[in-house]
Amino acid sequence: MTAEARPLPHAPPLADDEVLRRRIATLEQALAEAKRARDVGRTSEDRFRSLFDMSRDGIVFVDLEGHIEEMNQAYLDLVGYDRDEISTHTYQDLTPERWRAGEAEIIETQVMQRGFSDEYEKEYVRKDGSIAPISLRTILVRDLDGRPIRFMGIVRDITELKEKEEALRASEKRYRSLFDLSHDGVVFVGLDGPIEEANDAYLDMVGYDLDELIGVTYQQLTPTRWAAMEAEIVDQQLMSRGYTDEYEKEYIRKEGSIFPVAVRSILVRDEAGTPVRIMGIVRDITEQKEAKEALERHALDLARSNEELEQFAYVASHDLQEPLRKIRAFGALLADEKQESLDEEGRQYIDFMTDAAARMQTLVSDLLALSRVTTAAQPFEDLPLSDVFDTVLSDLSVSLDEAGGHVEVAEVPTIEADRTQMDQLFRNLIGNALKFRKPGVAPRVTVRMAAEAKPLPAMPGPAHTIVVSDNGIGFEPSQGSKLFQPFKRLHARHQYEGAGIGLAICEKIVLRHHGRITATGTPGEGATFTVTLPRRQPR
Repeated sequence: MTAEARPLPHAPPLADDEVLRRRIATLEQALAEAKRARDVGRTSEDRFRSLFDMSRDGIVFVDLEGHIEEMNQAYLDLVGYDRDEISTHTYQDLTPERWRAGEAEIIETQVMQRGFSDEYEKEYVRKDGSIAPISLRTILVRDLDGRPIRFMGIVRDITELKEKEEALRASEKRYRSLFDLSHDGVVFVGLDGPIEEANDAYLDMVGYDLDELIGVTYQQLTPTRWAAMEAEIVDQQLMSRGYTDEYEKEYIRKEGSIFPVAVRSILVRDEAGTPVRIMGIVRDITEQKEAKEALERHALDLARSNEELEQFAYVASHDLQEPLRKIRAFGALLADEKQESLDEEGRQYIDFMTDAAARMQTLVSDLLALSRVTTAAQPFEDLPLSDVFDTVLSDLSVSLDEAGGHVEVAEVPTIEADRTQMDQLFRNLIGNALKFRKPGVAPRVTVRMAAEAKPLPAMPGPAHTIVVSDNGIGFEPSQGSKLFQPFKRLHARHQYEGAGIGLAICEKIVLRHHGRITATGTPGEGATFTVTLPRRQPR
């Protein structure tokens, strides 16, 4: 049985109106799709135009020869031209000659090969002739058939960035100069202590080459007895506040010797604020330590010498009193009992002897008083100076009445002082004013506190200045510094009594209180003594 080919059945022919309806439906569908495509394109174009106009970066389109075709406002602001002016230029016109060859190579090897460039830097010449550094990324634009038709450039003004980079380079240069030229050792170490970098001063200090030190920890250069103290400083100061106070420890040199150093550490952080390493500033204080020890030895020797000298002066003064008393006593006895057997010359000799013994006894007493400023010193106490002046004026009341004198004391402070020595100090100053008065003129003494005290170099902190002035005979200004020398007299003995030790005692008392005393005067007008004393004595 053979198979026979049978014709496929045909669909019945459509009516003309049905065909028309289908064609209309197809056309409407095609029109709708075209409209959707146009809407999508329009939306995309609107979105691009919005980004184009609002971008902070300059955007420019140029043809394949470089002629500028289209640009946004940011680009115009960057180059300083308006749209009509810039459209007559090529991007090469805006590029300094020294950048053109490099840029042409980037276009050839990157943009034309793969359709875009890496970001690169060059410069633009603005309309006003100034140069603007820029960063640039170039993209190749193609038509629907994939043929290159033009370039799009995205341009950013990096003037501010370049200025910051230049400032950073200058800062790094200054830092490097300080690092290299610093007399102190500067070392950078990791957070765990390994040395990463050090300047020449540090290398000279420890005796290593830099290659030998890299990776060695600062702990390995430090004697173990300092480890706990330094670890505590790093933990409590450096890691909590970012730096340390200066502290002292020791280092071990390469050859094994140990020397003292002063160290200040600073925590170095990255841009995110994370600690990355430690900078140490190290100073060799060997000479400073030796000088301090020598000074302490000298001060100890001087204190011992002064103590021995004061003890000698005290003993000598005390022991000399008895022979002098005997000389005066036997001289007076001889004058009384043998007066009839002595001629005028003999009696004169006895007077010379007893007078000399009396003066010698006064000198010895004054020397004893000078030594007692130190040997008989009392502890310091809070002392209202008003109490001192009450006592002094009471003691001098008879002398004041005899001289017809007057002492005016203004408000005075409370200080930390030795009461007995303050009595002695101001009794001597006011007593001198009564002694060295002008003939026929009642002495007038004023005691006041200066409005402002000059600082005491050896005693930081508050101080008070008390000024004692009189209307006495005064003295030549050039004699002011000599007044405080022991046994220094500006007048003949027969004019004014005394051995010239009172002001020396005053100066020694003031110095024991870590203060300062000066004297100024004018002949015939009076003298002024200025005493500056600290509010508190050192502990």
